[in-house]
Parts: sequence; structure tokens; C-alpha cells
Amino acid sequence: MQSNSTLSCTILEKRNETPNVFSLVLRVEGERPPFLAGQYLTVRLPHFEPVEGKSYSIASTPREKNITLTIKEMGGFSRAILAHEVGDTITTSLPYGFFYPEPDESSGLAFVIGGIGITPCMSIIGDLLEHDYQKPITLFYSNRTQADIVFKNALDTLAQKHSNFKIHYFITREPIQGRALNGQSVTYDRMTADFITANTPNLHETDFFLCGSIDFTKDMWKSLKTEGIEHTRLFTEGFF
Repeated sequence: MQSNSTLSCTILEKRNETPNVFSLVLRVEGERPPFLAGQYLTVRLPHFEPVEGKSYSIASTPREKNITLTIKEMGGFSRAILAHEVGDTITTSLPYGFFYPEPDESSGLAFVIGGIGITPCMSIIGDLLEHDYQKPITLFYSNRTQADIVFKNALDTLAQKHSNFKIHYFITREPIQGRALNGQSVTYDRMTADFITANTPNLHETDFFLCGSIDFTKDMWKSLKTEGIEHTRLFTEGFF
């Protein structure tokens, strides 16, 4: 059953993205509501705290028939969701959220991402490129190891297909193994604001979307502001 404020979703596919990140491809029972790339669903589990549920960004694009939630196993609630298998049903909220660009208002977009924070940005980047967005899109994406890079193959394919989309990977806890990953830039160190500003086209006409852990997002916001990026061009979403 589906109410005016909830969705009943059947799991069609469950796949590993990394050792501790899984994607659930969901079929909405009934009419699938429209959503904006960058929005999220709140998953509700009966008899499980918190009763109001937890929010997970939609990783698929609005054009896709089904909805994909990509979830990192990092606590009791996420483990309970990921215990579900293909054919099971979960209940979610309608799509919500305001973490999405107004592309006509900038000369480019930069995404500054830590770990699982890639999920809403995968939807946004995919949606923009599906609509033939021509302005520069730059992704700065930090992970502990290469194995932790979520959606790496899909991101690399988009970068190879679209010349206006550039990726800079950062690997923080792995020995240097070369300066390219499948043709994409890689730095074996922590992400820094000066690297970001030096590698962003049309720097002061670019909107920045920051997403990751609360600490990562807060630190990068402060650092980019110190580097001269106006706060009106910094948009954040913190995961916890």
C-alpha cells in the first residue's frame, strides 16, 4: 500500500559498489513521483530506531524508470536496510531536498566530495550530462583507497564520453601507485582547497557543491572560503 506521503518500493536488484557500499534498485509500487537530481528519500523501518527513519540520497537520474539508493554499511540502521534482499519491500518518504544546482546561474560546477557523499552528485552529474550540459563540470573526489571509490567505472565512462567533465581523485591511505586512474588525475594525499581552486575552470563564476561527512564538508567550506570563494557559491550537504 502507498499513502500520499510514503512510497512502497520493491527491491529489484542489490549490488556491491565497494566492499561496504551497496546499491538497491527500487521499483516504486504505483506511480513513481518525479524528483530532482540531488534529492533524497527517507527510509522507514518498522520497530527500528529512529522511528522517523534515515535519509539516503538518490543515486539514479530522474530519467531512469527505477530509483537507486546507494548505502554505506556504517551502523545498525544501514545494516538493517542492507539485510533486505531482492523481492523484499521497503517504505520510504517522497523525494525531498534542496541540494541541486541552478546551472543557468553559473559558468561551471565543481563537486567537492568525500566518500559516500558521491551519491547525490552521481545523480546530478548524470542528469546534467544526459541533458547535454556544456559548461565545465569538475569532480574532486576523496577516498581512503582505490577500492573505496564508489561508481568509479560509471564516473570514468562519463569523463571519457564528455570532454567538459573532469575528475580528480584523491587517495589518502594507500601508497602511491601512479598518477592516473584509468586516465583520470589522482593525488595520493588529502584534498586541499588550493588544489581545487588551481584546477577549477572559471573559478569565480563556478558554483561549488560539497558533500561528505559533517567534518569533511565543514572543513572544505571553510578552506574554500579562505581561498576567496564567495559563500553564495558554496552549497553543502553533510552525511552522518
